[in-house]
Formats: sequence, C-alpha cells, structure tokens
Amino acid sequence: GKLAQHLSEQGHTLVGVDVNESAIALAQERNNYVDRCRFFVDDVTTFRISNYANHDGVDQHFDFCILQLLLSIVGNVAKRCQTITTAYHSLKKGGYIYLSCSGVSDTINSNYKQLYERDYPATQEMYTYYSRGANIDNILYSTHHFTVNEITKLLKEGGFVDVHVQEIQERSSRRPEEVANFLYAMARKP
Repeated sequence: GKLAQHLSEQGHTLVGVDVNESAIALAQERNNYVDRCRFFVDDVTTFRISNYANHDGVDQHFDFCILQLLLSIVGNVAKRCQTITTAYHSLKKGGYIYLSCSGVSDTINSNYKQLYERDYPATQEMYTYYSRGANIDNILYSTHHFTVNEITKLLKEGGFVDVHVQEIQERSSRRPEEVANFLYAMARKP
C-alpha cells in the first residue's frame, strides 16, 4: 500500500496483487489515486491481468514489476520459478523486475543457523525454515533465504538479462533486534 501510494503520486499506473484480502483492502483504502491503481486478490504465481473484466485502461504488459519480500515466502522452488515466470510475462520488452528477498544469514546470526538446521529434515531444502506463531507448533508459512548466486541463477533462468544483485545487512521487521542479510535485485527483460 505505501509503495503503491508513492508510485501513484509520481504519476505511475500500477497493479497490486496479493493473496491476502485484508492487505488488498488496506491498499485500496490508503490509496488516493484510484484512477491509476488496480488491486487484485490473486495468486502472484499465476496472475494474468487479462483474466479480469475490470482491467480497462490497464496495459497487458508493464514497464516494471516489483516483488517486495515476496519471493522468500511464496512457497517451494516451483512456486518461486512460477513467480519469476509470471513477472517476466507481465513485462514489456525492455521492462525491469525489481525484487527484494531474505538472504542467507547463518554466518552473521546464529538464530537463523539454528532455524535452518532445525527445519531442514522437514523442508528438505537448505536455508528454508518454517515461520511460526507464538506456539512453535503453529506453522504459518515456509520462508526461504537466498544466496546471491541462487537469486542470480533464478532470474537468468527466467529469461532476464543484466542481472544485478546487492546483499545488505539490515534488521528484519519480524526480528528487529537481530541482523540479517537481505538481497536487492534488478534485471531486464530483453
């Protein structure tokens, strides 16, 4: 919602997609530029604007696509690939994808190292763990932390070129007292 508001203030037309109905409702409520923004409750791994009757005035292909901390929680490897494919197909030739995701943090944060090791027998994927509620048995969703090489490979295999990835140590919104790596990537559809 906040990013949509800022981009629409700059004159951009945009589409927001989320599986969470509450998040979409909040984005719609906060956005003052309704004429330039469309929000859809949908699965980002399979989303196509053409599936909606109310996409009037919204191009079928976009100049840029933003995946903000989505790729880490969208699901397994297949879902991550599908998400990149959806982004690729939604872009115009020469369009850009910008994404942020969680980076592998075991060498700078022992808590993440423990999470990776604890959940590996269940996830069968290194650097994937379960985000849980207050009760440890309450699994909310799986979270994957990427290496720079992994996100670079995913984007290139998805058809993108001019891939640039930056790793930055920051504090997480879920764990503000702990440092973690975050990856910021940009790539172009040829």
